[in-house]
Amino acid sequence: TSYGFFCYVFLWGYGLWALHDKIWVYDTVQCWVNFPFQDLDPEIYFYYLIELAFYCTLCISLFSDVRRKDFTEQIIHHIATITLITCSYCANFTRVGTLVIIIHDASDVWLEGAKLFVYCRKNKIADQLFTVFAIVFLVTRDLVYPYMVLHTTWVKSMWLYTPYFGYYAFNAFLFIIMILNLFWSFTILRMAYRMSKDDSGVENDDRSDAEEFSDEADDASNVVLSSAVEDKKEK
Repeated sequence: TSYGFFCYVFLWGYGLWALHDKIWVYDTVQCWVNFPFQDLDPEIYFYYLIELAFYCTLCISLFSDVRRKDFTEQIIHHIATITLITCSYCANFTRVGTLVIIIHDASDVWLEGAKLFVYCRKNKIADQLFTVFAIVFLVTRDLVYPYMVLHTTWVKSMWLYTPYFGYYAFNAFLFIIMILNLFWSFTILRMAYRMSKDDSGVENDDRSDAEEFSDEADDASNVVLSSAVEDKKEK
């Protein structure tokens, strides 16, 4: 959890620095101007490399972590994320790719931070961070993502180009990410509702069945964060 937290803090902070002066962040139609003959800035190249490396480690560690109800969704998400990062780099879809990454990393910082306080038995702070995480997740994944990314790739791209096979394949993976975001949004809202009805806070993870925990994991896993979303991004 500490590894994930510090990685997300670094990645999100670096992403803000790398993208703060990029024109396509403020005018998303610029994602397609002069495509595919767009220069790849060194900071964007490095951003892609560290994101890809990080999500590869998450995909590997998922099999050694406590298995939860959304294990299948996590696998699908990680595969879609790694595929999007790799293919968008090869096809020079990096401008759209950076938008996907920065949007998804925004909420994961709060999730991992909340989990750290759960493990430290500071449940009140964890509950507050979970609330921030839920708000950021719902806003960025369910509102900002479809507006800035899906609308850009489905609508604005057609202002300058005609569809081709890679266009449909690329958008298919983006919609897989959107479907998973909606699935986890529902789970987050359900957990938030349960938190409002009792005092258990985020101590029990809604994704986990008791019988799914190993004996070794039982001591710590009862305090695993409830948020439903290890959603790593993809970004």
